[in-house]
Amino acid sequence: KILANPPPALLADFARELAAIHAVPLSALPTLPETSAASLLAEMKERFIGFGGDRPVMALAFKWLEDHLPTPVKPVLLHGDFRMGNIMADANGLAAVLDWELAHLGDRHQDLAFGCINSWRFGYIDRPAFGVGQLEEYWIAYERESGVTVESERFQWWLVYSTLWWGVCCLQMADIWRSGLDAGLERAVIGRRASETEVDLLMLLEEDAPERERGPIA
Repeated sequence: KILANPPPALLADFARELAAIHAVPLSALPTLPETSAASLLAEMKERFIGFGGDRPVMALAFKWLEDHLPTPVKPVLLHGDFRMGNIMADANGLAAVLDWELAHLGDRHQDLAFGCINSWRFGYIDRPAFGVGQLEEYWIAYERESGVTVESERFQWWLVYSTLWWGVCCLQMADIWRSGLDAGLERAVIGRRASETEVDLLMLLEEDAPERERGPIA
């Protein structure tokens, strides 16, 4: 319902709210896990191997992420799951941010990119910023609110990472269903969405492929 007719202020509200979250003094927080691109990638790769490690597109994405690992940055508070589905909106814009159980310390670009993966746009693939608007508009609003420049290459790394992360989560859902731990239909349905993330990863990684390998398949 939100994406069918987004409030005009919603994307700017997202930028403002993320800037506010990222500006919370670390001294005001309880103890939270501190992460880095390298630590999160290593942890996710271990999970992937545990689920069989037999998805070639995902393996390719892991290789790309390892080859393009961003340099460490000063950590800030991250929501960890900031996306459509975890917010409430009214006619005026953003009303509430929900589901804080994945909050941690890390690279602000992880939060900035996470909600922009294709899976969280729910079909509105022509609006790369949360399914609401365009990335340039989103970045300008965030930079205005935070005073921090969005780094496009770092954002792209976290976009690939987040897409792959959701793909590995789908593998986990399938494993839970297959093992009988939860025989509910939802686990099976989400599990088969791993293939969607593989298409998304190929689309993202194509930008880095040799020229002769890009473009329509004859």
